[in-house]
Amino acid sequence: MEADQGSRVLSTRDPDWDNFVIEAEGHDVFHTRPYMSLFERHFGSPALLYVYGNERDYIAYPFFLRDLARLPFFQDEDTLKGSSDIVSPWYYGGLLIHASGDRERAALLTEFHRSFENFCRERQVVSEFGRLHPFLGSPEQLSKFHTIRTSGSVVYLDLRRSTECLWQDMTRSNRKRIRRCLDAGVLVVADRSREVVDGFADLYQGLMNRKGAGEFYLFPREFFDDLLSRFPLESRLLVARYDDRIIAGLLLLGGGRFAHTYLSASDPGYLGLGPNNLLKWQGALLAGEMGHDYYLLGGGTDSLLAFKQSFSATAKDFSVYCRIYDPESYRRLTLLNSRYALSRGETGAPKTFFFPEYRRGVP
Repeated sequence: MEADQGSRVLSTRDPDWDNFVIEAEGHDVFHTRPYMSLFERHFGSPALLYVYGNERDYIAYPFFLRDLARLPFFQDEDTLKGSSDIVSPWYYGGLLIHASGDRERAALLTEFHRSFENFCRERQVVSEFGRLHPFLGSPEQLSKFHTIRTSGSVVYLDLRRSTECLWQDMTRSNRKRIRRCLDAGVLVVADRSREVVDGFADLYQGLMNRKGAGEFYLFPREFFDDLLSRFPLESRLLVARYDDRIIAGLLLLGGGRFAHTYLSASDPGYLGLGPNNLLKWQGALLAGEMGHDYYLLGGGTDSLLAFKQSFSATAKDFSVYCRIYDPESYRRLTLLNSRYALSRGETGAPKTFFFPEYRRGVP
């Protein structure tokens, strides 16, 4: 590292944000200023980019800084005043590195973590939680300072392969279902008209209500408009029509080498036609036309994962990382949340991993 290394903290008002992101060795749409400011606007927590290094070698780290005073059980105690925690962007976060060599990279990682730890202590950060991008970076970049946990797998299609190869990569039953859907007269169109956006938003809200999804996932209608307007070239809204009715939809979002099935939903009354199968296949074709190398379908529970694996047998591990900076405040917040849960009649020990524990069951 050169002598002039140092740190900068950028807000979404700083135009230098995307210069650091785009010039790194790899990036995705989730790291960009328009995406981070989208969530900053709709969910209220400031988005920041912590940059450490110099012009030649640097690490850029995007995250949200959440005010813990917004927790429903928060008590304005001296030890908790001004405290916050960190979460990565949704879907994926992690470190974005620009290094001139392996030796510089190793030194940069060590110095970045030391610098960022000081930042967290100054900002009274209690804990940090993030989701690692399955293609960018590696758990080893964080494992010396964070707990890393493999949390499933992400199914993807390699769009550098021919269309015929991608078609043959799918299971026979999936190909058959797509043909049947087409034969039934289901039509897939890319459209962002008012009618289509509203129709997709209705399908998505209905799906979230049926699942009993948390408050975070209940995106308001204006969120869809905002996302599509911020990413006119990087997003596509695909809908499946049948009998002049929108029966399913898929919001595709891309950045750099990657395209994602970002949001999807369907009318349960038409699942037998297989519109979700057709939409994901058409999404893959469109992602290839847009110039992306990989189409990420994501992961999920057993049945959802099996559905995605019917498109491709290739997958990457999905890992999360977490760290506690202030153990005493972490324990105090967890205790306050436990009392809050009891006050609402919730009993029984939690059986699944959740971090930070003090946010279990709260927005």
